[in-house]
Amino acid sequence: MQRHTHFITTCLLGLLLLVAACAHYPLNMSEAEWNRLNPEQQLEARKQQATIDQERAELRAQERREEEARRAEQERLQYEHDVAEGMIRQYSTACIGGSRCPDGNNKSHIFSLQQFAFVDKIMFTAHDNIGNKHGATIAIYADQQLIADNMDIKRQGHTHTVFVGAVARNIIVKIRNDDEVQIENFKVFGELLDSGNTRFLIQPRHNQPNLNQ
Repeated sequence: MQRHTHFITTCLLGLLLLVAACAHYPLNMSEAEWNRLNPEQQLEARKQQATIDQERAELRAQERREEEARRAEQERLQYEHDVAEGMIRQYSTACIGGSRCPDGNNKSHIFSLQQFAFVDKIMFTAHDNIGNKHGATIAIYADQQLIADNMDIKRQGHTHTVFVGAVARNIIVKIRNDDEVQIENFKVFGELLDSGNTRFLIQPRHNQPNLNQ
């Protein structure tokens, strides 16, 4: 019992020493400088430090707002540039492949154009820096037509441009092996074809490429 009590006392003493060593006094004062102040001076020093901390926090918040505004402006300019270059659809992110993706072991992802379009090219960024495997390859279809196969996806990420040259209403990305791929900023360039008021519905699986092979 005495040994147990001694152990607890030693631990508490060590914790107190650690706290004392990490003690932070306002205005970058040393412990000796702090101890020379009377209570009123200590209170005033803490008020001054609180004002400085508040000003620093407001400055950091302002810098974050300015950075977000710069990023938003860059994205707006990029979007306008892409539209001028013929972009007809843009998608954010998709994760396909292994169990670490939100949709589980979904081996493909359909980027619906919602109507027929002549697809000139697609551009996207992709990486397979997910989990322990890093050797992903993908295939790309325009509806049932295979456009590109066994595309190597780098662990560190890379922006890909794939020329399509086909009429389609789906761009389908399928993973070829047991790995995860993160796709970001998927852009489709081309020309939408007039389809009246008809909206595209995803075809039944037997009318699509076999996405599970």
